[in-house]
Amino acid sequence: MSVSQLHACMPPGTPRSTAEASILREFRSGRILRTSPGHYALAPARPPEAKRPSTPPPPTLEDEATWFAALDGWINDPETWDRERFGPRPDEPGRRIPAGVVAKGVDRNRKRLERQRDREATLARQAAADQELRTKLLHACNGNYSSSLATDDLSSIKSVLEIVPIDRVLTTIHCKVDKRSYPANPTLLSWSDPVLLKEIAENYCRTMIVPRLVDAWSKAGTAPATKARESSPPAAPMADIDELRSHHDDPHAPPGPHNLPKPDAAPSAPDTAQKPADASEALPRPSM
Repeated sequence: MSVSQLHACMPPGTPRSTAEASILREFRSGRILRTSPGHYALAPARPPEAKRPSTPPPPTLEDEATWFAALDGWINDPETWDRERFGPRPDEPGRRIPAGVVAKGVDRNRKRLERQRDREATLARQAAADQELRTKLLHACNGNYSSSLATDDLSSIKSVLEIVPIDRVLTTIHCKVDKRSYPANPTLLSWSDPVLLKEIAENYCRTMIVPRLVDAWSKAGTAPATKARESSPPAAPMADIDELRSHHDDPHAPPGPHNLPKPDAAPSAPDTAQKPADASEALPRPSM
């Protein structure tokens, strides 16, 4: 069919350009074919296209928690995966578990392993520090301790060390437990022994707290006076009055304001200025 024949099939009054635009649109869509210049034919029918698989909806919170639980169990033990319920495993083709759940689950597992390694490293450092402290304490006992102290809890000693230095604690243990210091020292049975803790407290107060208090009390009332005395500068020596006056009495000294007459100065009052009448003298009688 030619373009003229197609234009003749259109409603009367349709412009030829409209017909050509319609033919071009159908040709580009593949519904007609060009057999020769200016002639076109209908294209053969195409088989229906297969529908694309629809994207599954995102899992709800409950489903997501179920997938996470299944994924965590599979990571720890692959045999715990339920194929009848969840389909193929996460590492197998055709899996049904959402990709977002797999990504989040792998990241959660990585962070969980990192936290576990950090906890284990912290516990290892704490165990090494406890063993070092225990060795120092047992060495100060010099063998006069029960075998249970090798595994006894150190919480009481750690609480003491928050205030008392370690050297004071070791000194007290050496004096009150070591038989070389005193042969009658009893065997230490526990690190939380009240007798030992009381002796540590008394030794700390006697050697550290009491001297500080005595030193502070003995200096009470003296520090302010000493400070005031040190802050006051020494008085400068005063010049001799005769030396100052000699400059004014020098006849060859240039005239200065100290010896120039004041023009507006009032005359000095005579020495015989009238004194106020004494109350004992009689007042003159007024003339009539």
